[in-house]
Amino acid sequence: MMKIYKKEATVYMVAENKLDAKDYENLIPVLTEHITAHQEVSWYIEMENFEG
Repeated sequence: MMKIYKKEATVYMVAENKLDAKDYENLIPVLTEHITAHQEVSWYIEMENFEG
């Protein structure tokens, strides 16, 4: 499971346990849109109780 937040040119992703296919399906459009909207993008990833 993950949560995605955006602020200015930064995308924040907080992942818990294990990422699944649905997480990637949600992530790719958010990143694509943000990269299109901003010339430079930062991506912050935080992992909590993460598995493999």
